[in-house]
Amino acid sequence: MMVRGRGRPKVKTDDVQRDEILKAARRSFLGAGYSATTMDGIATHCGISKRTLYRLYPSKTDLFSAIIKGQKGQFFRLPPPNMVLSVADALAFMFGMDDTRTDWEETEAVLRTVVREAGACPELKEIVRRDASLVSVGELASWLAMKRDAGEVTIDDPEAYAWILMDMIFGDLTRTLPDDTLSSQREARKSHIRRCIAIFLNGILPPPSKGAPHAGA
Repeated sequence: MMVRGRGRPKVKTDDVQRDEILKAARRSFLGAGYSATTMDGIATHCGISKRTLYRLYPSKTDLFSAIIKGQKGQFFRLPPPNMVLSVADALAFMFGMDDTRTDWEETEAVLRTVVREAGACPELKEIVRRDASLVSVGELASWLAMKRDAGEVTIDDPEAYAWILMDMIFGDLTRTLPDDTLSSQREARKSHIRRCIAIFLNGILPPPSKGAPHAGA
Protein backbone atom coordinates (compact mmCIF):
# COMPACT_ATOMS: atom_id res chain seq x y z
CA MET A 1 0.00 0.00 0.00
CA MET A 2 1.39 3.36 -1.01
CA VAL A 3 1.68 5.91 1.78
CA ARG A 4 0.91 9.41 0.60
CA GLY A 5 3.60 11.92 1.41
CA ARG A 6 2.96 14.75 3.82
CA GLY A 7 3.21 17.25 0.99
CA ARG A 8 4.05 20.88 1.23
CA PRO A 9 3.29 22.72 4.47
CA LYS A 10 0.38 25.12 4.38
CA VAL A 11 1.33 28.59 3.21
CA LYS A 12 0.36 31.31 5.67
CA THR A 13 -1.82 34.11 4.36
CA ASP A 14 -0.49 37.66 4.23
CA ASP A 15 -2.86 38.67 7.05
CA VAL A 16 -1.52 35.93 9.33
CA GLN A 17 2.06 36.87 8.52
CA ARG A 18 1.38 40.57 9.10
CA ASP A 19 -0.02 39.75 12.53
CA GLU A 20 3.00 37.60 13.43
CA ILE A 21 5.41 40.26 12.18
CA LEU A 22 3.72 43.00 14.20
CA LYS A 23 3.78 40.91 17.38
CA ALA A 24 7.50 40.23 16.91
CA ALA A 25 8.22 43.88 16.10
CA ARG A 26 6.27 45.12 19.13
CA ARG A 27 8.21 42.81 21.44
CA SER A 28 11.50 43.98 19.96
CA PHE A 29 10.62 47.68 20.00
CA LEU A 30 9.54 47.54 23.65
CA GLY A 31 12.33 45.20 24.73
CA ALA A 32 15.48 46.08 22.80
CA GLY A 33 14.29 49.52 21.70
CA TYR A 34 13.45 51.00 18.33
CA SER A 35 17.04 51.83 17.35
CA ALA A 36 18.33 48.35 18.18
CA THR A 37 15.54 46.58 16.31
CA THR A 38 16.44 45.51 12.77
CA MET A 39 14.34 44.24 9.90
CA ASP A 40 16.74 41.29 9.53
CA GLY A 41 16.18 40.36 13.17
CA ILE A 42 12.41 40.49 12.80
CA ALA A 43 12.52 38.35 9.65
CA THR A 44 14.70 35.77 11.41
CA HIS A 45 12.45 35.72 14.49
CA CYS A 46 9.36 35.15 12.32
CA GLY A 47 11.06 32.54 10.16
CA ILE A 48 10.35 34.41 6.94
CA SER A 49 12.52 35.75 4.18
CA LYS A 50 13.56 39.38 4.09
CA ARG A 51 11.84 39.59 0.73
CA THR A 52 8.52 38.63 2.33
CA LEU A 53 9.00 41.05 5.21
CA TYR A 54 9.81 43.97 2.93
CA ARG A 55 6.85 43.12 0.71
CA LEU A 56 4.46 43.35 3.66
CA TYR A 57 6.26 46.18 5.48
CA PRO A 58 8.69 48.14 3.28
CA SER A 59 10.52 49.75 6.23
CA LYS A 60 10.92 49.80 9.99
CA THR A 61 8.93 53.04 10.13
CA ASP A 62 6.05 51.28 8.34
CA LEU A 63 6.15 48.62 11.05
CA PHE A 64 6.05 51.17 13.86
CA SER A 65 3.29 53.07 12.08
CA ALA A 66 1.19 49.89 11.87
CA ILE A 67 1.68 49.32 15.60
CA ILE A 68 0.59 52.88 16.42
CA LYS A 69 -2.46 52.61 14.17
CA GLY A 70 -3.38 49.32 15.80
CA GLN A 71 -3.08 50.80 19.28
CA LYS A 72 -4.72 54.14 18.54
CA GLY A 73 -7.90 52.99 20.29
CA GLN A 74 -5.86 52.32 23.42
CA PHE A 75 -4.79 55.98 23.58
CA PHE A 76 -8.18 57.49 22.79
CA ARG A 77 -11.62 56.25 21.77
CA LEU A 78 -15.04 57.83 21.44
CA PRO A 79 -17.91 56.29 23.42
CA PRO A 80 -20.49 54.32 21.39
CA PRO A 81 -23.39 56.49 20.12
CA ASN A 82 -25.90 54.55 22.23
CA MET A 83 -23.99 55.18 25.47
CA VAL A 84 -25.60 58.03 27.42
CA LEU A 85 -22.95 59.80 29.53
CA SER A 86 -22.37 63.19 31.05
CA VAL A 87 -19.59 65.27 29.49
CA ALA A 88 -17.23 64.39 32.34
CA ASP A 89 -18.02 60.66 32.20
CA ALA A 90 -17.71 60.62 28.40
CA LEU A 91 -14.25 62.21 28.61
CA ALA A 92 -13.25 59.68 31.26
CA PHE A 93 -14.35 56.87 28.93
CA MET A 94 -12.42 58.37 26.00
CA PHE A 95 -9.18 58.26 27.95
CA GLY A 96 -9.66 54.76 29.37
CA MET A 97 -11.10 55.47 32.81
CA ASP A 98 -14.01 53.01 32.61
CA ASP A 99 -12.01 50.26 34.39
CA THR A 100 -12.24 47.84 31.46
CA ARG A 101 -8.75 48.63 30.21
CA THR A 102 -6.22 45.83 30.59
CA ASP A 103 -3.47 47.29 28.42
CA TRP A 104 -2.21 50.25 30.44
CA GLU A 105 1.35 48.95 30.67
CA GLU A 106 1.75 48.23 26.96
CA THR A 107 0.13 51.51 25.92
CA GLU A 108 2.43 53.56 28.10
CA ALA A 109 5.44 51.45 27.13
CA VAL A 110 4.88 52.34 23.48
CA LEU A 111 4.61 56.05 24.24
CA ARG A 112 7.63 55.97 26.54
CA THR A 113 9.62 54.34 23.74
CA VAL A 114 8.76 57.34 21.58
CA VAL A 115 9.72 59.82 24.30
CA ARG A 116 12.97 57.98 25.07
CA GLU A 117 14.17 57.58 21.47
CA ALA A 118 12.68 60.60 19.70
CA GLY A 119 15.96 62.51 19.93
CA ALA A 120 17.86 59.92 17.93
CA CYS A 121 14.86 58.85 15.84
CA PRO A 122 12.69 61.96 15.20
CA GLU A 123 10.53 59.96 12.80
CA LEU A 124 8.85 58.34 15.82
CA LYS A 125 7.21 61.59 16.92
CA GLU A 126 6.00 62.22 13.38
CA ILE A 127 4.47 58.74 13.23
CA VAL A 128 2.60 59.27 16.51
CA ARG A 129 1.51 62.77 15.45
CA ARG A 130 0.25 61.58 12.05
CA ASP A 131 -1.25 58.21 12.96
CA ALA A 132 -2.57 58.83 16.47
CA SER A 133 -2.55 62.48 17.61
CA LEU A 134 -4.09 64.14 14.54
CA VAL A 135 -6.75 61.44 14.19
CA SER A 136 -7.66 61.53 17.90
CA VAL A 137 -7.70 65.34 18.06
CA GLY A 138 -9.99 65.43 15.03
CA GLU A 139 -12.40 62.99 16.66
CA LEU A 140 -12.34 64.84 19.99
CA ALA A 141 -12.80 68.22 18.27
CA SER A 142 -15.85 66.94 16.38
CA TRP A 143 -17.29 65.58 19.63
CA LEU A 144 -16.67 68.87 21.46
CA ALA A 145 -18.29 70.80 18.61
CA MET A 146 -21.36 68.57 18.89
CA LYS A 147 -21.50 69.20 22.65
CA ARG A 148 -21.07 72.95 22.08
CA ASP A 149 -23.94 72.99 19.59
CA ALA A 150 -26.07 71.12 22.14
CA GLY A 151 -25.24 73.76 24.76
CA GLU A 152 -23.38 71.32 27.03
CA VAL A 153 -20.00 73.12 26.83
CA THR A 154 -18.97 76.69 26.09
CA ILE A 155 -15.96 76.83 23.77
CA ASP A 156 -15.02 78.96 20.77
CA ASP A 157 -12.59 76.65 18.97
CA PRO A 158 -13.19 72.89 19.42
CA GLU A 159 -9.89 71.88 17.80
CA ALA A 160 -7.85 74.22 20.02
CA TYR A 161 -9.56 72.84 23.12
CA ALA A 162 -9.05 69.28 21.90
CA TRP A 163 -5.30 69.93 21.62
CA ILE A 164 -5.24 71.49 25.09
CA LEU A 165 -6.84 68.44 26.71
CA MET A 166 -4.64 66.00 24.77
CA ASP A 167 -1.53 67.93 25.81
CA MET A 168 -2.64 67.97 29.45
CA ILE A 169 -3.30 64.23 29.60
CA PHE A 170 -0.39 62.89 27.59
CA GLY A 171 2.23 65.48 28.52
CA ASP A 172 3.13 63.66 31.76
CA LEU A 173 4.51 60.68 29.85
CA THR A 174 7.87 62.43 29.62
CA ARG A 175 8.27 61.61 33.31
CA THR A 176 9.42 58.21 34.49
CA LEU A 177 8.42 56.31 37.59
CA PRO A 178 11.27 53.78 37.93
CA ASP A 179 10.61 52.86 41.55
CA ASP A 180 6.86 52.44 41.25
CA THR A 181 5.06 49.16 40.78
CA LEU A 182 2.91 48.74 37.70
CA SER A 183 -0.25 49.02 39.79
CA SER A 184 0.88 52.28 41.38
CA GLN A 185 1.79 53.65 37.94
CA ARG A 186 -1.72 52.81 36.80
CA GLU A 187 -3.30 54.54 39.78
CA ALA A 188 -1.06 57.58 39.34
CA ARG A 189 -2.07 57.72 35.67
CA LYS A 190 -5.77 57.52 36.54
CA SER A 191 -5.39 60.30 39.10
CA HIS A 192 -3.62 62.44 36.52
CA ILE A 193 -6.40 61.93 33.95
CA ARG A 194 -9.09 62.72 36.54
CA ARG A 195 -7.34 65.98 37.46
CA CYS A 196 -6.88 66.95 33.81
CA ILE A 197 -10.56 66.41 33.04
CA ALA A 198 -11.62 68.34 36.16
CA ILE A 199 -9.37 71.30 35.31
CA PHE A 200 -10.43 71.22 31.66
CA LEU A 201 -14.12 71.34 32.56
CA ASN A 202 -14.09 73.43 35.75
CA GLY A 203 -10.77 75.28 36.02
CA ILE A 204 -9.01 75.58 39.36
CA LEU A 205 -10.58 78.75 40.76
CA PRO A 206 -13.38 78.28 43.29
CA PRO A 207 -16.81 79.39 42.09
CA PRO A 208 -17.34 83.10 42.81
CA SER A 209 -19.43 83.91 45.83
CA LYS A 210 -22.79 85.49 45.17
CA GLY A 211 -22.39 89.07 44.07
CA ALA A 212 -18.58 88.82 43.75
CA PRO A 213 -17.02 89.75 40.38
CA HIS A 214 -15.62 86.98 38.21
CA ALA A 215 -11.85 86.76 37.70
CA GLY A 216 -10.74 89.07 34.91
CA ALA A 217 -13.86 91.20 35.21
